[in-house]
Amino acid sequence: MKIKYLYITVALFILLGTIAIAAVSTFSPTTPTVQSAFYTLNNIYNLAVNGTSATEGNHVLSTTTSSVSTTSHSISEIYAYLANAIKRENLKTGVTYLGVTGFIDTSDPAYSTTTAYYASLTPSTTPSSSGYSLEDVYKLITDGSRATPLSNDITKSSVPVGTMYTTKSVYDALNSFITGLGASNIKRDVVYFGVTGTYQALLENGQTCDNYSQCLSQYCDGLGNICAACGGDESCPNFGGYINSCQSGVCYDGSVGDPCVDTGDCIYGCNLDTFTCNSGLTDQSCSSGSDCVSGACNTYDGANVCTTGAIGMGCASGAECLSSYCDTYFSHTCTNGGFGATCMDGSECSSGVCNSNSCTTATGLSCLNGYECASGICFNQICSSGLNGSSCSDGGDCSVGYSCFALLCSNGELGTSCYFDENCTSSICYNNSCVSGTDSSCGNNDDCLSGYECSNGSCSLII
Repeated sequence: MKIKYLYITVALFILLGTIAIAAVSTFSPTTPTVQSAFYTLNNIYNLAVNGTSATEGNHVLSTTTSSVSTTSHSISEIYAYLANAIKRENLKTGVTYLGVTGFIDTSDPAYSTTTAYYASLTPSTTPSSSGYSLEDVYKLITDGSRATPLSNDITKSSVPVGTMYTTKSVYDALNSFITGLGASNIKRDVVYFGVTGTYQALLENGQTCDNYSQCLSQYCDGLGNICAACGGDESCPNFGGYINSCQSGVCYDGSVGDPCVDTGDCIYGCNLDTFTCNSGLTDQSCSSGSDCVSGACNTYDGANVCTTGAIGMGCASGAECLSSYCDTYFSHTCTNGGFGATCMDGSECSSGVCNSNSCTTATGLSCLNGYECASGICFNQICSSGLNGSSCSDGGDCSVGYSCFALLCSNGELGTSCYFDENCTSSICYNNSCVSGTDSSCGNNDDCLSGYECSNGSCSLII
């Protein structure tokens, strides 16, 4: 009986051992050990505060001998530091880091404090119930999203493990952010994450300057080398050969939005409703084409706005169109001035000819029918004038009063083509050309006028 119980006892031990081994193997990491492939919160904190890089791995996870509050940092503490690290007045205007957009170029006293632009965060003493998560830190670094400390349930996650953030992902994101920091975007001598700024903010009037670009007023008094208010347009620097305008003590180059009094203060005209410089783009107010990027200011019917000057845009004259042709007869729009375009006169047509308020094709250009041509004559698919010397096959290819002799249009004037003497106004046709018969070439006396004779191939007066 004792032997029987002994066998049973041994069997139970073997069974329990098997179950225990199976249970342990279920929780064994299949990847390298944790301590060789991660960063600690201290690594992240030191990287953020001091710019100190850490080597991934070889972290001993032994129990600390000191209190946690004095030897390590919490997620909430790291978040609070990052959220408060950047100050608006230390960043170049328009540059955004960690959700804070710079506004360094201002003399407005309202911007002398930074408390309104980033939150004052105190690390929570109870991180399990009101702290920040690694996801909060990650999103702050990557897109500047600000989080509110919530009751984060750290006992379980409702999202798949593959979507959670680790200390490694947060450290790598922070390291990438710091690498991308530009010293030229940070105020001179200000240090953020180990990066020392080199950007020089614009100087107020009365501060020492070397050149105008350092001053808010864009004027550096050469006598005292101090920033000062400009005294007139002539005191402003030459901004690359463009406008130099002094408005309320500040020099401007006439760019869009700059203050102005008249068109001369702006590159593309002054909006006299808002007294700011126009962009010169479509629909901006204008007084002439020089106020518009396109060079086209539509003043038709009192519109006074810039247009693209493209075909179909409204116009009052060709000067408002990129094509230089405006139909002022019917549509009052820009046209290509080609065949069929409506016109008032020839100046609105590329051919220079407007027949019955319709542009026709100029001589020498291609055609299919005579009605397309200014002359009404299309010969061999080319508009012809039908005048002397124009190619022809018969009289129908020549203008009224002209005939077709030797495949050329002629009206019988000297030098034009002919078949017979009667084809010429001089009544002498020699070698299919009308000649004078006085000092012209000849073959015999019949090729010369009465009183002249043909001598040595030329007509001469009989003496």
